[in-house]
Order: sequence, then C-alpha cells, then structure tokens
Amino acid sequence: MSFPPTLDLRLTFSNDSLPDSIVLPNEKFALNCHDDVLATLNGNSSVNALSRRLTLVLTHLCAHGRTSVVKGVQGNDNHGWRRTPMGGNNGCHYYLWWAPDTAPPVKSISKQSHSIFLRAIRHHDDHTPLKSGKIGDYHEVHNSDLISGTDFPLPWTPDQKLFITSLSAIRLLRGNPGSGKTASLWQAIQARSNENVLYLTWSAGLVRQAQEYFESFTPKGSTIQVKLFSDFIKEMTHGHNPRWTPDEAKNAFNNGIARLSPTLLSRWQMLPDILYAEIRAHFVGEYLNTSENYNPKPAIDDYILRRKPFLGTAIDGVVAAVSALESAASIWDYFPDLDLAKLALYRLSSNRFLRSELACLNRILLDEVQDLTPLETSVPLLLARKIAEFNNGVAPYVLVTGDEGQTVRPTDFEWGKLKDLISNILKTPEDISLPANLRNPSSIGHLVNSARGLYQHLPKEDRPRGLEENPVTESTNGKIIHCVASNGVSLSRLLKLMADLPGCAIIRVLENTPAFFAEEINKTILSVAESKGLEFQTVCVLESASLLTPIMEIKEDIKGVEINRLRKRLAIDQIRVAISRPTETLILLDIDPIENQIKSISNFLAGSQVFHMNAEELLHFFDSEDNGPEIYVQQCIQDVRNLIEVKPFNALHRCKQAVALLGNPDLPNGIADFTLRNEVYLLLVRTYLQLLINRDGSNLNDEELLSLAHSASHSAKRLDIATVIASVLAYRHEPLIPKKAKLLPTLIDLIKTSGNCDPWIQIGLRFFYPEFRQQLEFLVIQPESCIEHCGNLANYYQVLELPIEEAQISIMKLRTLAVETLANAGNYKDALILAKQISPKPKELILRFQKALNKNAPALISGINPEKQPLGEVLKTQVIDLGNGITLDLALIPAGSFLMGSPTSEKHRFINETLHKVAISKPFYLGTLPVTQEQWELMMGNNPSYVKGQKFPVTDVTWNSCHLFINKLNALTSGGFRLPTEAEWEYACRAGTTTATYFGETIGLENANIRVSIPLKPLPGKNIKPKKLAFGEIDIVNFSNGINYHRPQPAIKPVKLYSPNSFGLYDMHGNVWEWCSDWYGPYPKGDVIDPTGPKSGQKRICRGASYIDDETCLRTAFRGMDAPNSSNRLLGFRIARSV
Repeated sequence: MSFPPTLDLRLTFSNDSLPDSIVLPNEKFALNCHDDVLATLNGNSSVNALSRRLTLVLTHLCAHGRTSVVKGVQGNDNHGWRRTPMGGNNGCHYYLWWAPDTAPPVKSISKQSHSIFLRAIRHHDDHTPLKSGKIGDYHEVHNSDLISGTDFPLPWTPDQKLFITSLSAIRLLRGNPGSGKTASLWQAIQARSNENVLYLTWSAGLVRQAQEYFESFTPKGSTIQVKLFSDFIKEMTHGHNPRWTPDEAKNAFNNGIARLSPTLLSRWQMLPDILYAEIRAHFVGEYLNTSENYNPKPAIDDYILRRKPFLGTAIDGVVAAVSALESAASIWDYFPDLDLAKLALYRLSSNRFLRSELACLNRILLDEVQDLTPLETSVPLLLARKIAEFNNGVAPYVLVTGDEGQTVRPTDFEWGKLKDLISNILKTPEDISLPANLRNPSSIGHLVNSARGLYQHLPKEDRPRGLEENPVTESTNGKIIHCVASNGVSLSRLLKLMADLPGCAIIRVLENTPAFFAEEINKTILSVAESKGLEFQTVCVLESASLLTPIMEIKEDIKGVEINRLRKRLAIDQIRVAISRPTETLILLDIDPIENQIKSISNFLAGSQVFHMNAEELLHFFDSEDNGPEIYVQQCIQDVRNLIEVKPFNALHRCKQAVALLGNPDLPNGIADFTLRNEVYLLLVRTYLQLLINRDGSNLNDEELLSLAHSASHSAKRLDIATVIASVLAYRHEPLIPKKAKLLPTLIDLIKTSGNCDPWIQIGLRFFYPEFRQQLEFLVIQPESCIEHCGNLANYYQVLELPIEEAQISIMKLRTLAVETLANAGNYKDALILAKQISPKPKELILRFQKALNKNAPALISGINPEKQPLGEVLKTQVIDLGNGITLDLALIPAGSFLMGSPTSEKHRFINETLHKVAISKPFYLGTLPVTQEQWELMMGNNPSYVKGQKFPVTDVTWNSCHLFINKLNALTSGGFRLPTEAEWEYACRAGTTTATYFGETIGLENANIRVSIPLKPLPGKNIKPKKLAFGEIDIVNFSNGINYHRPQPAIKPVKLYSPNSFGLYDMHGNVWEWCSDWYGPYPKGDVIDPTGPKSGQKRICRGASYIDDETCLRTAFRGMDAPNSSNRLLGFRIARSV
C-alpha cells in the first residue's frame, strides 16, 4: 500500500493524562438506594464480586432506566417489583429487587419522576412480601458516585483498567466474546474531559446503546459523536449513491458468475458465497491505493501474488470470475459498501480540507473492527492522519477494539494485518488483551471457549492469532439444551412458541432455513450478522450440527481444501457469535440430523453440562416457566430495543404482544404500572416510524404507518409526538402545493423540537425529507414572506439533513429565486437587501436594483437586464466579475462545421475516432482557460486540489461536483453556463485546423505542459543531488554506471503559460484533462448537427490530456473518459455558456 508523500509529517499527540475529577451531566434516571442493599453487601462473603456487579447494574439503570435481564416475582403482594440477577457463590443465588417510580410498590413514596428505587438484594428463592419502606430509608445515588470508586467499587478487571488508563496514543484492545471490550472503550472516553470524540461501530444496536449511555455519562466539556460506520462512510462521500443496492449487487454478482462455464469456475462452481467472500475480502477489500497516481481498479497481479500461496490452482477460478464480472460492470459495483469506502479514502487522501466537526476531533474510537476490510478500516485511520495535517502534526488518539474470531462479514480479518496498517498510516499501536468472559453464564461461557478449539481444524496460517483461554468470571448459572426434532406438529408448535416468546431469539447459522418452515416463522429468524452486538435471555441456534460437520470432517489433503479453508474459518466465527448471544439459556436445535452430524454436535458439546430434549420435552420446559405478564412485557421491551434497527417487523410483533399483555389497568389482571404502559406505546410509535424507512416485509403503506403511530403516541401520553405526526399527516393530505409549502415551516420546527428530546423521530421521518426539501422552493416565491423564509433556510436544511455543501448551493439558488420574485413584484428595496446576502455578491443584480431605486432612472424600473440580451451578437468576449478582482473570461466560438475524429493515416490513432462531419449550428462561449483554483475557491468556499496554486487549474473534481459549481454560477448570474459537449470542445480546440494538434502534427514542451518521450541527457559530474526546477519539476538522478541523467519530471503548472489557438483559448492541450457533458459512446454514423452523445452510459467524456500524457493522448481527436463520480489530480474542467 502507498500513501501520498504529503502525509510524511511528524505526528505528535496531545497530553492524555487522567484528570483528578470528572463532572457529569444530570442523570436521566435518579437512583435511590435503600439501606438494606448496602447492609446485604457488607454481610456477604461474596461482597467484592457482588459490589462490582452492583456498580454495573446501577450504571446500566442510570443510563437506560432498565437492566438487560429482568426476572419475575412471586406473590400478589410483590406485584410491581423487578428482579435482576447479581450472581453469587455458586450460580445465580442473589437478585437485586428494584422498581421505577410509578410501579405500585413505590408509587406512594416517589417524589420525582424518572426515578428508580433499589430496595434489596435477596436470595434467589426469597419471595416473601417486600414493602417499599419510607423515603428516608433511601439514599440518592448519582452518576458521579458510580465512577469515583469511593462508595461503589469500580467494576473493571486489571486488563480493562490497563486499557482505560493507558497513555498510549494508539491502542488496540482484543478480546473474546463477552470480555468487556466495548465497556472498556466507553470508559476510556468517560474517564477524560474536554474531548471531541468520534465513536464508530458496525452494529446498529451498539449505536443506540452508546447514545443512551453517553447522555448520562459524557464528561463536562466533551462532545461525543456516535455513528454507525456505514453512515460515517456515507457522510465522507457527501451522500454518494452507488450504482446498486446491496441486494441488487449480490444478485448481479450471482448472475455474472452463472454465465461462466464450470471449467473456468472449477472448484468454485458449487460455492458462490465463498467465491463472493474471497473476492470481497481479498481482491476488493484489500485495495489500498491512495497514492498520487490514483488507480481506481484493484490490480489482479497484486491479488494473485498475495493469494496464490493460500489458494493454489483454485485462484484461476477467481481470476476468471473477476474478468467475467468486469465485462458487465465495474468490480466496485458488486460491492457498494466497499465502493463508498474507496471513494471516502480517496477523497481523504486527495482533498485538502475537512469539515469543522471532523477537523477538531482529538479521539477516534473504532469498535467491532473485525467486521471491516482493510479498505474500510483505513478510512478512519487516514482521517486521523488528515486531522494531523490541519493541526500542525497533532493527531487524535485512536482506540480500536475487536475479536479476530467473531467476524460476521467476509473480511478475513487478522490482527497482524491491522497492526501493520495502523503502523503504516499512524504509528505502532499498544496491544492489550482481555481474556475473561464477563457476560455469558458460566456454562455457556465454557461452551464459547470450546468453540475456540474448532480453529484447530484449520491450518496454522488461517487460525486467528493470539487467541487465549477465556476464563469465565460470570457466576450466574445458565442452561444449554440440545434438541433433536423432526418435521411435524411438535416442531411447528415449538418454532411458533419461540418466535412469540418474549426474550427469545431464533438465529440461523446456515444461509437458508429448511423449505418446510412457514413464512411467518422465517420473518422472525435472525441471521448471525443481524444478531451481532445483541443479547437475549434465550437464544435458539438452528442446525448448528450441519455447520459443525464440515468444519470437523474436511481433511487437509482432499481436493478443494484451499476453498474450504475459507468456508471453515467463517463458519467457526459464526458459531462463536451465535452461541455467545444468550444471557440465560442456549438451545441448539437440530432438525433430522444424520449420523455424522450427531457425532459432530456430540463432540462439540462434550465436557459441557447439556440437557438433551426432544420437541415435546422442550415445549413442556417452556410451559413450566411462568414469569407473569409484567415480566413478559419487560422482556418484550428489551426485544424491541434489540430488534428495531435490524428487524423492525419483528419488533412490531413484540410490541403488539406487549400491548396485549398490558390489558386493562383497572382490572385485576391488567398492568397498572403506567411507566411501563407508556414505554410500550412509545416503542410502538418508534417501530411504526422505523418501518417507514425499513419496510422489512410490512404491507402497511405510509399513510397507515403514520396513522397508527399517531394513535400510539396518544396512548403513550406523548402529545408532543402526536402533534408532530398529525402535522405530517395534514401536510400529506393537503392537495394544493402552495398550501403544502406554507405548512412546512411549522412542521420542520416541530420535528426539530421533538428530535432534540427523541432523536428517533427525526430518523423515522427521514423518509419524507427529500419531498420536504423540494417544497422549500415554493416558500421563496411568495413575495410577502420570502425574506423571512430565506433567513431560515439554513435551519430548514439542517433539520432536513442536507449535507452542508449541497445546502449552501441550494440556499444561494433559492435566495436568487427570491430576489427575482421580489423584483418581478416591483419590490426593489427588499430585492436589493436579499441580493446583498448572496455570496459571492451578484454585482450585476445589485447594480440593477440600485439603478431601479434611483428616481432619476425610471426607465430601469421596468427592468431590462442587459445581460439577457443576445450577447453573442454583440460581444466577442465576455468577462464575468466573480468578486475580489477575480474574473471568468469567455471567448465567443462562432457557429460552423468541421470533421470530427481522426483520419486513418494519423499516428497513434484509436479505432473509436471515426471521422465524420459535424455542424455546430449556434455560436457559444467557452472559457479561455480551465477553471482555476482561485475561481473555484471563491465560488465554493473550498479547494479540493491536491497541488495548490491560485493560478493552477482546479483538480480533483468529479463531473458531478463541476455541476455544483455551474449551478451556483447560474444562480448568481442570468445563467446559461454549462460544460461543453464533446463536439463543441473538439471544434473549439481545432479552431479551423485539421492536424493532430492545433500546433501541427507534433507537439513539444514549448507548446504545452506535457510529457514528451525524449532521450535522457547526461549531466556533468557525479553524485549531484536532485534540484527542484520551476513549478515542481525535479531532476531525477540515475547513478547507473556512474553517470547522472536528467529528465524533467511532469508536474501541474499555472494556466496561460503557452500560446493560445486562433479562437483565443489557452491550454487546450496538456496540463489537465477537461470534463465534457457527454456520456461516452460510439460516434453516430453519417453527418450530425449539434451532437450531445448517448442518452446514458457508464463514463463521461474528458478531453485534452494532462501533464503526464504523451503524444498519443494529446491529439485533438483523442477521447478520454471516466466515471462521473471519479476525481483525480489530473482532471479539471472548462466552462461553456450558451448564447
């Protein structure tokens, strides 16, 4: 891998010492701890373990208002108490009894809303009636008490504490499932104040948990941005949309390789998913070209060099598949997530600016790194490096966690590769391990350890590095049940029961479920990837024996082992993830296993305490557990929180179950805990809104989802949310566009206000944001209110989540539209005020309005804009004043005809340059120069060019970003600006000539900034150091045979250094390529008039060649092309304008 030379700066890191004290915000939930709780701890032999466990439980309650596991209580007198397991000496012996402020036991003594009462720690079989006691018996517990270590011991293991308190700037934290990696990462943030932190994770569930946690535990002065990794990458690409969605891309991949013959695919024919994983992880995922010579395509030769030692002759099938795929589309199209990462990486390496919220970061945290390819991982690492460039070499701290044996996406992650990557971009990291299992019950934790032994079935080079024995420190008991069942009534009942059981999740480890599974069951089943980062009290893993058997049976010497090594590694990782999800009960359900599968699962479970059951016995096991409706509701709530992002349809099912369990609060069998009732209905609102953006199999339309959410918000007693949803419904019901637009300001204000308290409202309503943004135009064409709305546009776009760069362009466009509205209404005074708010200022408009307001010039009040006259008829050139003394100069190109393409006799000719006659029927203007960096920076407020220079052409611009510049230019003038067509460009470049270039049949260094193939010239003397020439040219010293040689090294130069053509156009050959408006395609047959190219395509035309190109590309007829979302250091553009 290689990185730009400008990154060779000396990195330093700010002081990371721990402060003496931390000030935290007011907690969301006030904790009240009864004297009996502490008395029980002091009198127990397990005081240390129980005390640490209590600190963790109280921290969770303080942040989330609930615990992840809630058990039932017995007896009507105890109705309303919750129980949370605390562990003990030998299993789950102790429980914390607690209740929220509105629960029946504590409702009479509660004086504060959102408070929680911690009443007692009791033995597991103690269900004697428990009274709340008096309010004076309770002591307040604040969030600061939980981090001081004074009254409540800090719960961290020595290894966790080492990571949290370490002063190393770059830290890796590796650990097995349940070892406390994420908790350590969060604590490392919480232990320091005045930080600007970016926390990234691949898991949507962890994003939600982190956001809730840091609402109560963000130190004073710190700002913490919590982002899903995919959202972060999308932001870094400014909202770029890949060609295909992930599902479309996977289908295109399968269709692409299906066309290959079995002979070419060889051993991969029956393993398309493994082939997909191989290409994704190793061919595309390890692409790290961010050098100055940007190559947007992974190199097949590099891939073969890396992977042939592992794949042997099987690599031929991969090469054939890649070739077939690339014949139909770019290889990036098949992997849209990696396509975005590649674009983000290149923009970071080539652009010279950062958004302010990124430039100020001093800590970047990356969680679950094992699910990222090297390409994806390098984006936040390079961001840290980029921040150092903007801060005089001071880089943010980077903390990374993961588990090499828990990948659920094809990444083939290795710690060694990650450390090399970090060392290359930043510096060598400190490496810390967490060996203990702190999450799973002891029996399940030991089975997770046993799964580690499955890696022994892999060759040493394929095994995860550094895996250690994972000591189980969690003292709670758990159950492992192995159930063998056959297709029939009992299995159907069992699956339906587990799908409906609160607190239970069914996870499949195979690609598909058995064909006889009902569709309603399939909808509820999670994949391993969807379950990642989630916890459930009970987890049923389907058909683990079918996955274990090929892991244990494949020998190293059979045909196809190279491919199966990849298959086995991913299978073992998936087993480990799936079995580490339960907090109480793990069920391994195998359906009609054959003999060798029974042997495999028996070997896997050997040494574990396992209950063996059939389907009927397992049904009886579930029937014997009666937790009561209140506890089932609590479990439903936890399920909804786990599922709402990954499976909103499942979350809706659980919400409806919880609503049914609530019953009538006025009846004996109903739940009167109104905190619980309101929480259920609020989650129902959230689920309906989530289904707007992720239908997940729901048949409800937009209107139905909004109406149901509105009803549920009333049931939740959240009239503020009900008002927001009612406003959205009113907007959608309004048939008249002007009236719809008038409803928008109030609606946007309501969304903003509610989103400050409940961010998920803004997320759910994102579905409507594109429509809302389009309607804003109608607000600014109302003369009576356009001034007010123009002043609020920035706020509107911020709520509606338009990227800053696009928002700035849209604001200028709408302000210009408002100016025209006011001028047409004769309100020149307000038009002048608003025109002065446009940046850069439209001097022509301002002058027009000032004259219109001058009573001595009444004729101008009718308003004829001189620039709207047919300018081509009267002016040979145009000079557009952009402000600050910077102008855009245009030359008039007359109408005419010419022969486009090249004759067959032309040297270096390409077959796509068919000679044909083209007529340009109308004159047009063309920039005398490529757009320069000073022009771009004045208009756009940034400079993307890698090599800086005010008079240099702007580079590193995509075809799409050029149009942002053009749109802004049109908004500030009377318009007409655009990119030239390919025919216009060649016609203007030729300027009446028919030779290879407008200088003649040849071109030299005296004509343009180009690379010319010339012999090396010997230099006198020896051992001469390279010297820098004008504009970055470098003498290259070659010490072969003791002789020094010189050849100018190409570099970009300022514009207008060479002679123009007869139309007055400079630099049409060399320096930078120039975008044209056309899609690339074959030339039309016969004579044509004003051609504009094909209607669609994959790549846009670019012409003129660059400073690194030779005579082949520098010819006037040569046709370059690139994807419209591509940019590089050789590519700029030139402005055209219609007459």
